[in-house]
Amino acid sequence: MKKLAKLIGGILLATIVLLFAANHFIRVASDGKSWGIVEEFIFGRPLTDALAPPWSEEFKKWDSATKASQTVTDLIHKYGIEELTTSAELTDERELAARASAIAYSNSVAIPRAYLEASNPDLPEMYFRHFVPAMDSFRQGFHQQDVNLVRRGVSNYNAFLLWMQSRKRSDFKGMR
Repeated sequence: MKKLAKLIGGILLATIVLLFAANHFIRVASDGKSWGIVEEFIFGRPLTDALAPPWSEEFKKWDSATKASQTVTDLIHKYGIEELTTSAELTDERELAARASAIAYSNSVAIPRAYLEASNPDLPEMYFRHFVPAMDSFRQGFHQQDVNLVRRGVSNYNAFLLWMQSRKRSDFKGMR
């Protein structure tokens, strides 16, 4: 009986070690993240996501607006304001910038001021004074192929970034 218990224990230990090794070396990737195959099989997502508290709707809007605005600014940086706004060769990229800025705008205007204020008392004022108008200017500017609107968006976006960069991380409380 002792030998059977040792054999079963050994098999269980070997199985656990193999599962850990498989989870470490066999990866599943999506959206720039990767996680182990065992996590995928059991949870369908990374274990850290499965165990983390759920994100609030406000955070999801903030995150979506941030990612979409990053897409727009990456395109502006890559192609330049005038080329991206007016060039016939960049129609697909301009349409992507217009869609991304529309997503950023619609999500950013839907975030309650109180949610932003909980992170930093000055954040709502700066966010709605600079970030939201920037996304609106981008949205309209790319749609209308208006270089001046896109420039206004860049100016507002930069003003918001400068304000954010003038603060320390400790000036902001975490948002969930």
